[in-house]
Amino acid sequence: MREAAARRGASTDDALSRLPTPPNAGGLPLLGQALNVARDPEAALRQMYRRHGPIFQFDVAHFNYICLAGPEANEFLNNDGKDCISSLHFWRSITEELNSPNLVLALDGERHRTVRQVLKPAMARNVVEENIADIVGIVKSAFDAYATGAMLPFVFLNQKITSNIVGHLMMATTPTDDELRRFFDYADAVTVTLAALRLPRAALRLRGRAFRRAKALTRDLSERVVARAISEPHDRRLIVDTVLEARKKFPELFTEGDVNALGFMAFFLGIDTLGQTTTFMIWELLRHPELLQRVQREVDDVFGAHGGIPTVDDLKQNLPCLHGAFLETMRLHPTAFGLVRGASRDFEFAGHRVPANRHLLFYTTMCHKLDQYFPNAKTFDIDRGLPERNEYAQRGVYAPFGRGPHKCLGAGWADAQALLTVGTILYHYELELPANMRDIRPRLRTTPTLGPKFTVRLKNRRHR
Repeated sequence: MREAAARRGASTDDALSRLPTPPNAGGLPLLGQALNVARDPEAALRQMYRRHGPIFQFDVAHFNYICLAGPEANEFLNNDGKDCISSLHFWRSITEELNSPNLVLALDGERHRTVRQVLKPAMARNVVEENIADIVGIVKSAFDAYATGAMLPFVFLNQKITSNIVGHLMMATTPTDDELRRFFDYADAVTVTLAALRLPRAALRLRGRAFRRAKALTRDLSERVVARAISEPHDRRLIVDTVLEARKKFPELFTEGDVNALGFMAFFLGIDTLGQTTTFMIWELLRHPELLQRVQREVDDVFGAHGGIPTVDDLKQNLPCLHGAFLETMRLHPTAFGLVRGASRDFEFAGHRVPANRHLLFYTTMCHKLDQYFPNAKTFDIDRGLPERNEYAQRGVYAPFGRGPHKCLGAGWADAQALLTVGTILYHYELELPANMRDIRPRLRTTPTLGPKFTVRLKNRRHR
C-alpha cells in the first residue's frame, strides 16, 4: 500500500511539473510594474487581472510576486490553499522586532489554530456588546474636547478613539495622547519598513534618534500595561488573563515575549484598520448628504430612545442604514486589499504551477470594485445588503476581512465598534466637511488612509 501511495504521489508531482508557470505581466526594464503599482496598486492589479485572468506574476523592482485574484482565489484560500501557504514568510521580521515568536498573524497549521482558539473569546463581538456604555463614554470624552467649531485632524482622532477602546477592553488601560503619538510613530515606522517596503529589519537602524526614542517609549508602555493588568485587580476578564491561563497548558506558544507583546497589540489592533474605517465611513456620509440624512434619522431614533446608549439588539438589528454604510465603506475602502503570503510547497491553481518559496499576493478584494459583481461599483450605495439585492453574499466576492484560516479574528468586534463609534459621533455632534476635503484622494501606506491633512469641523448637537 505504501508503494502504491508513493506511485500516486510521484504521478501527481510529475503532472504538476508539466503545468505552465503563471504568465508574466511584463513592464519596464528593471522596474517591472513598479510605477503602475506605486501610482494605484489596485487599478494596476485589476488591469493585469483583466489581461491574464485569475493568476499572473509581476515584478516590482527586485521583488517578484505571483498574484491570485478573484472569486476563485478567495475560495482557494478557504479550502485547498490552507496547507500550501505560509504566513511566516511575510510576518517573520515583525515577530522578531516585537520579540513575539508566536504572533498569531505569523503562525500556520496546528500552532496557529491553537493560539487563535485561545485568543478568540477576547476578540469576540460580545466584548463590545458587554461594554457599550464604556465605549460611548470614551468616544464622547475624546470628541468633547474638540467640539468647538474648529477644524480637527480627523484621522488621528479616530485612531485615538480606536486605541483607547481596544486598550480599555483588552487591557484596562487608556494611554495618554503623547504616549499614543509615540506609539503611532513607532508602529508606523515598523509596518511601513518591514511590511509595506519589505526591507530587512536592519533598515530600522537608519530611522534615527526619534525612532529609537519612540521604540523605547513604546516598549516601556507595552510592558507597563501588561504588568499592571497582571498585578492589579480588575472587574472583567482581560486578554492577559486568557493568555496566562493558556500558558500553563501551552508554554511553548506563549513565551514572555508573546505575553509582553499583548501590550503592543492592544493599541495596535485597529489603529490602521478600524480607525481608518470609521474615518472613511464619516467621509463618505458627509460626501453624500442624502444618505447622511437617512442614517442621521435612524441614529437619532435608536440612540435617542435610550439616552444615547443603544442596546445590544439595536446594534444587531435596528441600525440597517448605519450598518449598510459600514459594509459599503469596507467594500470601497478595505483596510487590506490583499494578503501577502509565501508558497510553502508547489501547488496548482487555475491550471498553473506555483513553485514553492515564491512571494504570493492574494488580491482578495478585487471583486469589490467591478460592476459585474456590484452594479455601479464606484457608487457608495448603502442598500446593497438589502434582502432583495444581497450583493455581499455572492460566493467568493466580498472579503474585507480576508479569507482562509487567517480571516480577521476581530471581524465581529469591528462591526459592532464601528456602528457604536460612528453612531455616537452622529448622535452627539454636527460634522461639516470643508469643500477642499470632499474629493481628497486616499493614499496607501500600510492601509488606505485620508492622511494627516484630512480635517473636519465639529460642534455639539446636544448637551447632556
